[in-house]
Amino acid sequence: MPTVPSPATLAQLRTANPHLKDHRVSVASQHSLESQPENPNGQRNSAYITPSPISSSSPKPRRSMSRPSSLQPPPRTPTIASSTIAKKKKVLRELLETERTYVDGLELINEHFLSPLVKSAQEPNPLLSPGQMSSIFSNFIDMLGFHQAFYESLNRLIGPAVKPVTQPPSAYAANPPPPPSRGNSLVIQTSLDPPPSIVPLLTQHIPFLAMYTPFVTAYPTIMASLHNLTSPNSASFSPRFATWLKEQEQDPACGRLGLRDWLLTLVQRCPR
Repeated sequence: MPTVPSPATLAQLRTANPHLKDHRVSVASQHSLESQPENPNGQRNSAYITPSPISSSSPKPRRSMSRPSSLQPPPRTPTIASSTIAKKKKVLRELLETERTYVDGLELINEHFLSPLVKSAQEPNPLLSPGQMSSIFSNFIDMLGFHQAFYESLNRLIGPAVKPVTQPPSAYAANPPPPPSRGNSLVIQTSLDPPPSIVPLLTQHIPFLAMYTPFVTAYPTIMASLHNLTSPNSASFSPRFATWLKEQEQDPACGRLGLRDWLLTLVQRCPR
């Protein structure tokens, strides 16, 4: 146990350390001072005691506990954007391909069935009269013209963006694209470029779909007319037309489908 310092010792300590004049000296501090070695003048080295590193060190800053909010939406990455563009192009490509297939079917009806009948109507002994042709084909010509124009506009708008270039290399070498000039840079369509919007085009052409109403309404009459013209038991039976129609339907271009089947595609196009 350290001994309690005497008043004389305390006075001597204050004389040697003036900054301790107005402060108390603990027993442990006095004991640690008496244990220090003496200098050549017979005094203890109490003035050279280094302060404790714990007392002089500054407090450590608190670690920030902030976390990102779970309500914040994830950042949009190029992968998500490119995936969305790819899906849009796929839908537009399917629209363009189905419209092309549909127009091909309409043109087959016109070239393989209607046009020969119209040509025969100018002969002395036609296959069908104009009234009979109208009862079978109704307003088919109007629908054919509409879809041909619509496909051309659709292909011109989104064709370069959704389908690969089908031009052979020889044709490309013979007619290469012009180099970009000042003020007229060459625009190259890439997979990351968004396709153009087809909303204005659809808004322009949708009103013309009303022409389907007369054809769909007259479809039962169309089937009845074909049946009467090709059935031997009917009063309207036409042997020449029935033979001609059978030969036309056997053509490989028809894909084993008859005129009735091809006309049905017009009715099925509406719900699709």
